Amino acid sequence: MVRKAGFTVLETIVAVSMASVMLLATTLLLFNSATTWRKVVGEQDASGQLLKAEAWMRRDLNSAAFRALTVGDSLSSLTGKDGDAVWFLSAIDPTTGEFVRNPDGTPHWQTNILYYLVVPTGDNPTGFSGGGIQDSGYEVSHPGKVLVRKVIDNDPAPATETLLSDVSSYLEAPDGATFSGPASDSASIVARNLLSLRAGTNPDLEAVNILLQAAKIEEQQLRFALGSRSLLTPEFLLERRFDMYPDNLYLPPSP
Repeated sequence: MVRKAGFTVLETIVAVSMASVMLLATTLLLFNSATTWRKVVGEQDASGQLLKAEAWMRRDLNSAAFRALTVGDSLSSLTGKDGDAVWFLSAIDPTTGEFVRNPDGTPHWQTNILYYLVVPTGDNPTGFSGGGIQDSGYEVSHPGKVLVRKVIDNDPAPATETLLSDVSSYLEAPDGATFSGPASDSASIVARNLLSLRAGTNPDLEAVNILLQAAKIEEQQLRFALGSRSLLTPEFLLERRFDMYPDNLYLPPSP
């Protein structure tokens, strides 16, 4: 009589146990890999948006003058300011992209350039549940703000542009990427998913100080709901801080 080989009950239990352990280890590895990937991608996206915002602002401020630059408040969409607004004269011709000078060598001011941070309408980050959390007058829990750049020409060429004393009529929250406020030469979103823009001036050094902040949204969402806490904590916050010294000679236009 031929005996047929087979697994004993004990062998079957051991094999199933080993397979379960291997499956559990593989699942945990895949989960950790996916979590790490989300964190890395989220941090890279936030860093990229900060670099874009800084590059745009640096480029424009290079063609400005400290004495033709103003810092003010942006809108307050939630409990505090969305951020600051910065506007200044520029001698860059919006058509040719060239720096224009008068016959005496002084800049021929072409436009006002306005930067401000705002919460866009109908474009809240997924899962944002709060009404906004304030810190030092700024809203610091909504990480989906956009940096808006407007080029404003109130005195068509060849007249010399004068610095705007009030930009409140130009501050608007875009609906997606659409602007419907007062007409200006151009309005665009140059960076997204920012947390704060804070600006100040140093008259002694004739410098403008810029602080741009963004949050690691993907990492934060794993711990608590958006809008329920401040994002000004080291584990979630990314910053770009820089100073500019716009030293182009400013002469007020002749009356």
